[in-house]
This record gives sequence, structure tokens and C-alpha cells, in this order.
Amino acid sequence: MGSSHCSSAQITGQPSKAYLGGESMIEYYSGITCLCGCNNKIQIKEHHRWTGIPRFISGHNKAHLGFKCSNESRKRMSDAHKGQDLSKIHKLNCKCFICKAIRGEGRACSEITKKKIGLANSGENNGMHGRTNEKCPAWRGGVSFVNYGTEFTKQLKEQVRDNFNRACFICGINEKECKTKLDVHHIDYNKKNNTIDNLICLCKICHTKTNFNRDYWERKLKYDLVHS
Repeated sequence: MGSSHCSSAQITGQPSKAYLGGESMIEYYSGITCLCGCNNKIQIKEHHRWTGIPRFISGHNKAHLGFKCSNESRKRMSDAHKGQDLSKIHKLNCKCFICKAIRGEGRACSEITKKKIGLANSGENNGMHGRTNEKCPAWRGGVSFVNYGTEFTKQLKEQVRDNFNRACFICGINEKECKTKLDVHHIDYNKKNNTIDNLICLCKICHTKTNFNRDYWERKLKYDLVHS
């Protein structure tokens, strides 16, 4: 059993009937619903195999907490972007607002700069400030306080990490590069299900991703585990 090096936003595989149970990709992901809370099903199409399964129905993304640009603002932004290669512009002009480093030049922030960035995004400046419990978009009724089974031991976690060559199952980063032990994740999100087939190891960043859109991640990780 090895680590998966495919992108976390993509579904890989050649034949469209390669999914669990033999159904097509469209059938396999037909139950995915929009994350905005409308509970409407997302229409899955064949090109999503390469572009990734969408998390929202078009126009339903609430990343800006209900804020919508006026038609006038949209037109100004559209006119400003016409004829521009945004990828090149961003690489040349996107600078860190603290240390002024240009994206792509390979310069790492100093410890002082990191502290400045942390302070600039702390307290009321943080978008998640005060959004605890039911106010938090990741709140799932307090399931995080449920205890793990007694069999979820240090020895079991080490075994899982060894099974995946101590590399993140999603992005493939090695444990040594993380400078911390990889997290052990329950694929079905059931803390009591500590069977070896239900456990994978993830880096901190990828583990955080799996806390959102859980239906999607459960399906994807099960598929990738079978086909890895």
C-alpha cells in the first residue's frame, strides 16, 4: 500500500467505470450536495474527472459571507482584467503585504516577519474571530469531543504511518519535510472504527482540508485507497 501523489482537487483514473461498485463517475458522485447549505445536488460531468469535483453549485459559494459585488463593480473588475495574462501578472506583482517579497523569487519570510503576519491576522482581524461552536462553518454538533476507541494507540498510529511510507496520502509530502509526525485520519470519520483499512496518514494541511466537504473526501479517499 503506497501513498497517493494525485492532486487533492482531482479525481484520477482512466476508465469511467473504474469507481467503486463499477458505476460511472457521474453515478458515483451523484449524491454530492452543495456546501452552501441549500442541499441541492451538484451536477457532475465527465470533465470533472480532471478539473476536480466542485464543492458548490455555481454562484452558491459563501466564502465572502453573503457579500456580493454590485454590477458596476463587476464590470470594472472585468474591464480591468481584459487582455491580461493574470498568471504572469500575479507572479510579477503579487507581494507579501508585510515583507514585500515578490511571489516566486524564493525568499522566505524571517521569524520577525512571520510574527508580524501572525499579529496582523489575530484577534478581530481574523475572519474566524468569535465564530465558535454553532457559528463555526465546520461545527458538526460537538463530535470532536467524542473519545477514540481504546484500540487507537500510539502503536497503531505508527503502524499506519509505516504502511504509507510516512508520506501524506493526499499530497505525498514526507514526514521528515513536515518536521512533525503525520496525523492519522479516519476515512469514514468514525473515531470508533479503528480498523487498519479505515486509517491513513495525512499532513496537517491536508488533514485540515478533510474537515470540510466530508462526503466528498470520504468517497475520494476510499476510491484512492482501493486504486493506489
